This record gives sequence, structure tokens and C-alpha cells, in this order.
Amino acid sequence: MIPSRETVLRGIPILLLALSGCMMVREAPEIQALTGPSSEAPSAVPVALAVIPRVFQDGLHLRTEESREQQSLAFRIVRALKEADLLSVRLAGPAPGAFNVLVETQEERSGPIGLRVLSAITFRLLPTWTKVHYTLEATGVFGGREIEAFRYEARATEVEHVALLPVAPFLPIEAGRSRMRQEAVQALVAHLTRALAKTAGEGKKVNP
Repeated sequence: MIPSRETVLRGIPILLLALSGCMMVREAPEIQALTGPSSEAPSAVPVALAVIPRVFQDGLHLRTEESREQQSLAFRIVRALKEADLLSVRLAGPAPGAFNVLVETQEERSGPIGLRVLSAITFRLLPTWTKVHYTLEATGVFGGREIEAFRYEARATEVEHVALLPVAPFLPIEAGRSRMRQEAVQALVAHLTRALAKTAGEGKKVNP
């Protein structure tokens, strides 16, 4: 069935809103982590991973987003640990002899609420922006020893405007945040790899 001219015309604004360009301008992240080559490649071990996310939008605590964020981030970390040959099996909770890791994240988004509404009403003919502050912190215990803590912190500005359509036509606003999380996960797994090798090496020195 061919849609009528009126139906097509009504759908144009929705299509323009869906295609309106958006872009993320990021600052260089601050990362506190172990660096340099590992003394030895650690063997895969059982991992008990706990992820606690916190999400805020304009000062409001978005608890409904946290469940989805928890599952998504846990999946990313587990996949990265497997790819690094660091995880033999994921445990449901902390256990002796396991690599017990706690990851806590916080994402704060803020911006001009009124302008954001006007931008949506005008199908982004008016530009709007959102400031994003994202942190990921991790601690862990292996073999009765605490590993060095990890921290990733990044700030970015998301800009939405129809003028960006030619350069970023199909880029959803979530894409930039997803890349930020993935970068944090990669840095975290590199840190955990070095920390596990270091802790295992220290254990061998104590118990040769």
C-alpha cells in the first residue's frame, strides 16, 4: 500500500528529528592505573564481579537506567576479561581464591533544560548541549591481597543541532557515551591484568 501525501508530510518532521546530527566533544580522560608491561602473563582465574552504577540527569537520580547500565557494563567487562584470557569462570559472589572485583560508576548529565525542550520542539533547529561527567572506579582482592585501585574519569559535551546532520547524520546521542564506557573498560582490564600478575608474583615470593 502506498502512503498518502499527507502521511508522508506528517512523517518528515519525525524523520528529521531522528536524523538530526549530534556530536560529542571530549576532553582527554584522567586514568589512575598500573602501567608498563606485566612481569608475567597471569593465568585465567575465577572472577566474582560486582557492578554498582549511578546515573543522574540534571540532578535527578535515574534509578530506572541503572539496571540496564549494570547489565550492559557487566557484559562489557566479562567479555573483555575473557578476551584477555583473565577469566576462567564468573562466580555469583565473592569467594576465597577468586579474583573479587568491585566496579562503581557514576554518570552525571546536565544542561539547559528549557533549551533542550525548545530544540526538540523545533526539530533541533535550535542547538542544545549536554555536559557529561563519567567516572569508573574499581577495587579488588586476590589471594587475600588488595590490588591497587583503578580510576577513570572523563568529561564531554554533547552537541545536538540540525547543522550537524551533514557530518553526523546517523550518530545517536548514546554512541559517544558507549565509546566512553568501552574506553574505560579497556583501561580497567589492562589494569586488572597487571594487578593480577603483580599480586600473583608477590605471592610466589612470600611462598616460594
